[in-house]
Amino acid sequence: MSEQVDREFLDSLLINSAGLIIIAPFLPMLFEKSGLMQDSRFRDAESLYKAIHLLEYAAAGSTIVNEQDLVIHKVLCGISIKTPIDLSITLSDTDKELVESLLLAVIQQWTVLGQTSIAGLQETFLQRKGRLEEDADAYFLRVEQKAFDMLLDQIPWNITTIKLGWMQKTLNVTWR
Repeated sequence: MSEQVDREFLDSLLINSAGLIIIAPFLPMLFEKSGLMQDSRFRDAESLYKAIHLLEYAAAGSTIVNEQDLVIHKVLCGISIKTPIDLSITLSDTDKELVESLLLAVIQQWTVLGQTSIAGLQETFLQRKGRLEEDADAYFLRVEQKAFDMLLDQIPWNITTIKLGWMQKTLNVTWR
């Protein structure tokens, strides 16, 4: 058995929006189009904070951000989960439209979702609870299972191992 299956998650953090990992392959394009990246890295701290806010908008459709809800966002943006972020960042209408376009692209490419709405994707998959553990080399995420999870078998990209260019640690995911 692999390490990610054998883990007991004894010292884990309970997190919200664990399902954000579904959109991980789309994040480089989102952050590029948002002007947050330079040479495949975040331009500055403000760009990084804005990226985290974009992820919260993707997960919940909300611009109201609570630090304790941003754990997986920080992992996906490649910063320590203990790093405080600027909560006063505001998203423009253009930022929101970019996120909505990304979510529509996810639905379109994950064809089994059919005519699912953005809210349906968010509520059914992105706003999922999970448990996150960290060691020296990687993060390990176990996502709460629900009835519609059989649709994950038809997702056309990898969601079990995530390592974006700016992430220093791999995120290993157990969902199904």
